[in-house]
Amino acid sequence: RRERDRNPVTNLPGNEAIEDHVSELLSQNTSFSLLYIDVENFRTYADVYGYRRAEDVVQHTGKQILQYCREASEIPPFLGHLGGDDFIVVGQDAALKNIGLELVPAFAEQVESFYTEGDRSRGSTQLMDEDGSVRREAQFMSLSIAVVEVPAGKFSTTEELAADVTRAKVAARKNT
Repeated sequence: RRERDRNPVTNLPGNEAIEDHVSELLSQNTSFSLLYIDVENFRTYADVYGYRRAEDVVQHTGKQILQYCREASEIPPFLGHLGGDDFIVVGQDAALKNIGLELVPAFAEQVESFYTEGDRSRGSTQLMDEDGSVRREAQFMSLSIAVVEVPAGKFSTTEELAADVTRAKVAARKNT
């Protein structure tokens, strides 16, 4: 069932598999950590460059996160793709936090390759109106990573955990 619930863009486990994995950890009354990874300024990128190139960014990001997960510890954490530009990493190893610390600069180093020379020289991308005026200017994409520590017994359902994850996401975006 988990294999059938794969995101078609990244081939990573999707929403149902993520829900099942987290529910299982909660029911086992075990401690774990969760990283919620979001690509900031992704929607502007997709609007400017199109959804095909945006999917390339998502595929690249999924592969990059997967690589860091595999290198993180002997037992790699669970990685899932919620859809769009959102990913979840769940693990019980202290090395999980290091994944987030290493991913942010690694993504920043490679992100410029997804932009045109004009955008790279300007340091931002511009979404234009039909009349040629700049409607919106956005910085290059970056990662925001929310870290949620889940102590054993604190939550009984994924819905309860979701509120903490949402608060952590908002805080992570403010720090980006």
